[in-house]
Amino acid sequence: MPIQGNFLELVSVLQQRSVDKTPFVIAISGFGGSGKSTMSLRLAKALDNAMIIPIDEFITNHLSDRSTDWDGFDWTRLTTQVLRSLQEGKEVIQYGVYDWMENKITQERTVQVGQFVIVEGVGLLRQSLQNYFDFSIWIDVPLPIAYERGKRRDREEYKVDHDALWDILWMPNDKDYFNKYRPKELADFVLQTDTIEKLP
Repeated sequence: MPIQGNFLELVSVLQQRSVDKTPFVIAISGFGGSGKSTMSLRLAKALDNAMIIPIDEFITNHLSDRSTDWDGFDWTRLTTQVLRSLQEGKEVIQYGVYDWMENKITQERTVQVGQFVIVEGVGLLRQSLQNYFDFSIWIDVPLPIAYERGKRRDREEYKVDHDALWDILWMPNDKDYFNKYRPKELADFVLQTDTIEKLP
C-alpha cells in the first residue's frame, strides 16, 4: 500500500530512503493539469542537488494520438537515453529535446547527474518502467479538477486554446491509462490533493 501524506512528509520519506543511493531516481506522475511540474520544482528545491527531466521532452507529433497507453510519448527513447543510463550509473547523460512549435527534436541536452533525478509527466507509473525508479509519486488530483486547471493554464500562461485537445484526446487518454495501469496503486507515495493548494 502506498504512503499517503503531505509535502513535508514526502520530503522526509525521500531523505530517509535516499541515503547511500546516488542517483536516487524519482518518478512524479498524475493527470494532466494536476501540478506535476510545479511540485517537481518545489521538491527539487527542498531536496537540493536535484535535476528534473520532464517527459514532455519526449513528445511525438503534438500528442495527437488517441490511446490507452499515452503512446504520444517516445517511451523507447526515454528508456534508452535517460532511464537506462541512470540505472547504469552514468554521471553524464544526453537526450534529445522536443520542440512543440517545430514538432520535432531540435537540440540535444547534456546534463550532469546529481544526487536526485526527478522524472515527471503523465503515464509514467506502469509496470514496464517501475524497475527504473527508486521511488514513485502519484499526485492525487481528481481528473475533472486537473483538466480544468490544465485548460486554464494553457489559455492564461501559454496563450493557446487547447480545450479541444484536452476534451477529445488528453482527458480520454488519461482516463484510459488510469483504468488500465492503476498508477495510484503502483505509487510508493500518494500526495494528497489538498496539499497541492497549500504548497508555499
